[in-house]
Amino acid sequence: MGYLLKLSVCLVICLLLCDSSVFGAGVTTVYFVPFEVETYVPITQATIISQAWEKWTISSKSQTSSLIALLNHGDEETFDENRVRGLILSGNQTFFVDANGVASTKGKLGIRIDKAMFVKFRDSLHADQRKILKRNTGRQ
Repeated sequence: MGYLLKLSVCLVICLLLCDSSVFGAGVTTVYFVPFEVETYVPITQATIISQAWEKWTISSKSQTSSLIALLNHGDEETFDENRVRGLILSGNQTFFVDANGVASTKGKLGIRIDKAMFVKFRDSLHADQRKILKRNTGRQ
């Protein structure tokens, strides 16, 4: 009987370890600077995490789906690599959003998203999903 108990415990542990949500793989993380913020020093793909004003943590599949759909809907536009305002990390997908609302996964071209819908999405998040990293100090 002791053998079956040990085997059952090992099986439960293996199932937990194999479940991607235990390690946060099912979590979408967003680093964001409000679109209207103008900075003295450019915010780039390399600096967006350290310059972000907000960090969002989204574990809901429906919220993640809504966000990804928003990032993939619009007309093709040029992405401004020196005015990055958002980084979205979702599974194996990475998106950057510039101050004009152009979302890019790579290169100079992207999709112009509806910035108002993006902000509405942010505003729909619960308080525990949004962490303020920096406050507006009047100097950027």
